[in-house]
Amino acid sequence: MDGSRTALIVSCQVHQRDQLGQWVAADGYTPIQAAGFREARQKLEELTPDLLVSDIKLGAYNGLHLVIWSRGRALKTKAILIGDPDPVLQREAQREGAVYLTGPLDAQSFLDSITNLFASYHPVRRSQ
Repeated sequence: MDGSRTALIVSCQVHQRDQLGQWVAADGYTPIQAAGFREARQKLEELTPDLLVSDIKLGAYNGLHLVIWSRGRALKTKAILIGDPDPVLQREAQREGAVYLTGPLDAQSFLDSITNLFASYHPVRRSQ
């Protein structure tokens, strides 16, 4: 990459990836898309995006697995997960330092969430 901020967008839905990619691009990020967990994990092995935006539902895995996997590799990538209202997943996302958003999304609230994520400190609990 050329030093610009990057955002990895992960969704099984093409429309969702394209929409989120347009929004992050408008906020100055270079969007990189992945259609599912395995492709996203491969991209996370190749590069360290500044931002990970993932659907919570990714087939047999979920976006939370990507956050946990990236934390295990000590990546400094900030994360936003998108899904249906689910208190358990929302708590797990918060515990991992990720933001959990529920739909429907609009560009302004999504971009505000990114700004808030980078402006605040989110300690990540580590198990021994």
